[in-house]
Amino acid sequence: MHEVSYDYDLLVLVHLFKVHLKYLQS
Repeated sequence: MHEVSYDYDLLVLVHLFKVHLKYLQS
């Protein structure tokens, strides 16, 4: 259970990071 929640948090952070990069590029 803990590993899954950790992976999910990691995916969310990566997603937010990508969105932030797109915002900076535009």
